[in-house]
Amino acid sequence: MSKDKQNKKSNDDLQRIMRESLKKHMPDMSSVKPPTESAAIKMIANLRAQDPLYFDKKTISQQAQKSIPSLSRADWKKLEILYQRVVDHREPFYQLGGGERNSDGSIRIPYAKPAAIVLDIEHFFYDKNLVIDFDWAHWDEGRAIFARNGEDKFEDVSLEDTLKLFTAIMRNARFNEGAWGRLFESGDGIKLLKHLLTFNPHTNA
Repeated sequence: MSKDKQNKKSNDDLQRIMRESLKKHMPDMSSVKPPTESAAIKMIANLRAQDPLYFDKKTISQQAQKSIPSLSRADWKKLEILYQRVVDHREPFYQLGGGERNSDGSIRIPYAKPAAIVLDIEHFFYDKNLVIDFDWAHWDEGRAIFARNGEDKFEDVSLEDTLKLFTAIMRNARFNEGAWGRLFESGDGIKLLKHLLTFNPHTNA
């Protein structure tokens, strides 16, 4: 038998062995029916329930209510100091860098350079577990709140939604350069911080 025929036989034998193995170990899917629409919806709901980004409202509320009491008097004092730093800040809260042409002719990708106070506030939220896990990208209620006008636009916002508003912008900043800095540049950041301080349980203690 020639070498070519031997190689062909070896390949044929290998493919036959693979087919037999698949037939033995893989189930027959020909009789499997696709799920009904209601079953599919239920399956998606179950998957979302297991994803931390899709916590139900009760879980989100519990997380928010747990985060605030965990703040010590010193933590609240630090938050007050951060708020005052925002009040006293006279420079831009962020600047855009990049866009320059490199020596090889390529363009440097634009990026945001947040002010130190903006970064300090972000670090505070992460360090104190004030960042809420939820489906922020589809939270239309939050967009409606931000669209309000007036100095008291956040006055009736709950503790839970206050933390969610901060969280939504922080998460968005990962995909939208400068979003976190623009929150403070617009004046909404200082209003939200001021409103968050109204939940301080030590204020009248």
